[in-house]
Amino acid sequence: MSTTSLLASTRPPLAVRRRRVVGAAVLGVLAIVAVPACGGSSNNNNNSGASGNIPEKPGPESPITIAAEGKPKRGGTVTYAVEADPGGFSATKSRWAITGMNIGLALFDPLVAVDTEGKPHPYLAEKMEPSPDFRVWTFTLRKGVKFHNGAPLTSEAVVRTYQGHQASFLTGSLITNLDKVEAVDDLTVKFTMKQPWATFPSVLVGQIGTIPAVAQQDMENGGPTNPIGTGPFKLVEGGYQADKVVSLERNPDYWRKDADGQQLPYLDKIEYKPITENESRISGLLSGQFQLIHTSDGPGIVKLREKAANGEVQKVEDLGESEEGFILLNMTKAPFDDLRVRKALAMGIDREQYVSGPGQGVNPTADGPFAENSPWRADFDYPKFDLAGATALVDEYKKEKGPITFTLRGGGPGIKPQLELLQTMLAGIGMDVQVETVEQTTFIVNALNGKFDANIWRQWGEVDPDQDYVWWYGGNAKPVGESSLNIGRNNDPKVDEALDRGRSTTDTAERKKAYADVQKQFAATLPYIWLDHSTWMIAGSPQVRGIGNGTLPDGTKSITIGGTTFPGAHRVTELWLAS
Repeated sequence: MSTTSLLASTRPPLAVRRRRVVGAAVLGVLAIVAVPACGGSSNNNNNSGASGNIPEKPGPESPITIAAEGKPKRGGTVTYAVEADPGGFSATKSRWAITGMNIGLALFDPLVAVDTEGKPHPYLAEKMEPSPDFRVWTFTLRKGVKFHNGAPLTSEAVVRTYQGHQASFLTGSLITNLDKVEAVDDLTVKFTMKQPWATFPSVLVGQIGTIPAVAQQDMENGGPTNPIGTGPFKLVEGGYQADKVVSLERNPDYWRKDADGQQLPYLDKIEYKPITENESRISGLLSGQFQLIHTSDGPGIVKLREKAANGEVQKVEDLGESEEGFILLNMTKAPFDDLRVRKALAMGIDREQYVSGPGQGVNPTADGPFAENSPWRADFDYPKFDLAGATALVDEYKKEKGPITFTLRGGGPGIKPQLELLQTMLAGIGMDVQVETVEQTTFIVNALNGKFDANIWRQWGEVDPDQDYVWWYGGNAKPVGESSLNIGRNNDPKVDEALDRGRSTTDTAERKKAYADVQKQFAATLPYIWLDHSTWMIAGSPQVRGIGNGTLPDGTKSITIGGTTFPGAHRVTELWLAS
């Protein structure tokens, strides 16, 4: 899906997961979860051939790329090795994880995209104008834009798309504040909200902002195997087939041009090849089999940084908002309904040891939903590592209520080293923790339904914190047994009030105050036990140019990579090959 992205801890390859048979309703819920910010540390490839060198400073590093020699050249084919099969390209009925997002951005244009500061700009839209109370947003579409089938872009396609989202079990919850959408004229669309929504454009940067042609929407299930967008590339004849190479060719009628007036895109063709193993993607890049790859695997990133420093590859890392790794607690049941236990967890985990283990120190430690470099980061007091203090809290709880026993789960076998490390740490403060890895589909569905004690989880890499509203809002904390988007079932009126303030104004200072209050409340009540911030990298061969996201239609520089609902999301519109 899009406008968010979640999953849960180091998971088995998406291509494998999608072959599993799941009931339609369960699959719909699963898809919405797998949209917000996929899971875990992704260290599932037995060290990925890394050298073992620990970075001096964790977190994303500056790009290492080759400067362009002269103007971009047209032509050529790039093979891009991605971590999984995309699973289909319906805007309203397919789930776009990171691979789906990357290919989707080649096939479709979003209404909105963000600059280097995370500020939304019109993309497929030409203008976006709010009413004074932010209850109505009016979008004006660009003239002369055509879909891949030659049909013109009109407001009908936009209205149909958002009516489809409203009716969708998969994407509808992400725009519950949208009351109605209607065409004003052929190129003007009016969105009316139930409550003020000052940050609405920030939701439209990913899957939920892309506009398929009416002809695709008329197909069964939204035409997941026959995408018809306005994007820089279109599917080659024959359509999309699961677990096969996704071949795209240049859209000769694409509406965008570069600063010199040359029509985009530059490449003739791009082929996305699903390769589930990180080491296979890396070795293929080094051998020349692939020209681009992506990864969030810590050891693999260490290796690619060394190769980039030696001039063997180029690399760009996502410097924007990151996903957070954390322990997701079920707040409806003992022992996590007691703050003392939650605080003991936070104090009893050595996060420095956790991140320097299987991940080789690539990811920085986390103590909240925003990393140190985030503009939304606030000052607050999160519990420090304190074995004696944690043990004292555990002993106090035991005397009153008995032993602390629970099961800590992760999705897929790759998360086992992290589970066992946490198990050892928590045993040291007197907690009896069982660990278990669960098949990914079952893992996520059980979490949504509240059938868990504690899970290693990864989520919340959205470019704007308002996109996390659906996951943090107390009204979305459903009873155990019902599917709940507030998965930990943390129902906190102080968090709700701050979230409502954050989306009701465009005043940056006021919004920062609102999200500072969210962070402080999380640190005080500890519904999430933070572990690390993820790092995404795109690596390319020496002949590739324009690896980053390039520019926006108004000429503004785009965020390097990311900037959608996924860190690591990547546009290939301005990618080209040097001779």
